[in-house]
Formats: sequence, C-alpha cells, structure tokens
Amino acid sequence: MKIRKFFAGLAAAALAVSTMAISAFAYEPGEAHLTVNIAGWGEFEKTETTAMVKEDGTYTVSLTAAEPTGALEQFQALLIEKGEELYGNTYTVTIDKIVIDGKEQELSGSSYTCSSDAGKVETRVNIYNGWNKPSFEADADGYIDCRAKDQANATATLISADYIANGFTTIEVTFTVEGINAAAPAGDTTTTGETPADTTAPTDTTAPADTTAPETGAGAGIALAGIAVAGLMLAVTKRR
Repeated sequence: MKIRKFFAGLAAAALAVSTMAISAFAYEPGEAHLTVNIAGWGEFEKTETTAMVKEDGTYTVSLTAAEPTGALEQFQALLIEKGEELYGNTYTVTIDKIVIDGKEQELSGSSYTCSSDAGKVETRVNIYNGWNKPSFEADADGYIDCRAKDQANATATLISADYIANGFTTIEVTFTVEGINAAAPAGDTTTTGETPADTTAPTDTTAPADTTAPETGAGAGIALAGIAVAGLMLAVTKRR
C-alpha cells in the first residue's frame, strides 16, 4: 500500500484528449494502479493499493481519497506502468468488476486495452474517458493500438456518468490479464519466476576424467584434518 498526494496540471486534459497520460509518481515497471482526476485537475490526498503484474492472472487495485472527491474530470483509467514496453501490444487487460464506495457498478460494455502514449510504452484501460473511443485498425506501421476480447461492445465509458458527477471516496477495480505468458521472449523467466534447465550448453566428452585431483568437500576436509593431526603427533614425538 502506498500513500501519495496526487498532482495534475491543466496540461493533463490535453494529454487525455490526445490519448496520452502522465504518471505523477514513480511507479515500477509492471505496476498496475489507478489514475483518478478530480474537477479542475487539482491535487488530493489518497491512499492506494497497487499490484505488480508479472504474469497472466486476476488482480485488484484500489484508491481511497482522504475526503470525498466531489466531481471528477472525464478521464479515469487503470494503468500498467511500461506494460506495452514489457509485454508488447498483444496481451489484453479486461476489467471484471468496479466497486465504488462499496457498491459494485453495472458495466456499460467491455473494456479494451491500449497504449496511453505515443511512445507505446504504458498500458491503459479506460474506466471513464469522455474523449476516447477504441479503434482496432492498424496504423501505417501495422501497429494495432487497441485490443479487446469483445470488440463489438468495447467502450471507453465503462460506468455511469454519475461517477463523474458525484465522485467517490473509495474505488476498487478487479481485472484479468491474458497473453503475458505467451508474449514473454523465449528463455525469459521473469514473468513466472521459473528457471528452465539449460540444454544449450555443449557437453565436453573429449577431456579424460581427472583422477589425480585432490578431494573436495567434506572428504577433503576430513583428510586434511587427519594430516594435520598426524603432523602434530610427529612433532610432539620428536620433541620428546
């Protein structure tokens, strides 16, 4: 859990319109968090719970304002820090449930995944974005920014406009990530924590077994201890 104050300037409005966003804090790569903007793009004190996304699965993030926020701006989203850079533009993030002040909200459609900046670095899933709508067409470079499991019902305004008008004290979002495991580069085990056996290293069968090497480990330690004791006894004998 991290406690931060939220700072956002008027420039954030322009960035939201152009499908770009600024993370006001230093989140770690792969860290999922909510970005919430109050009216006037002002600052407010909040407590938030984030989640590190490293593999496919279901995660929950939340945000609690120190005081009721009142009206909000029309740009609210779930972000995964450097998600596009880490996992490419083939994995999907589907919002399963949104709970506001303890009440689960009825979703108006399905979520879609996209990048939140022209550099295709951050991953964004709109919760309520009055300026955007999904486009599943490829650009001149063949890049498809938006992707969704349910394209027909994909929307940038998942919940009622009442959320924008009334604000909240606590918002909790549960989402499912799919496609990270398949998108991970071959040999990259950072998403699962497993280390596969190395089968690429050649086996040297030409070198003869070394039978003259001294003993190692516990056996060698015992042998050396015996030699030391024998030497000590010999020294004592000679002195007598």
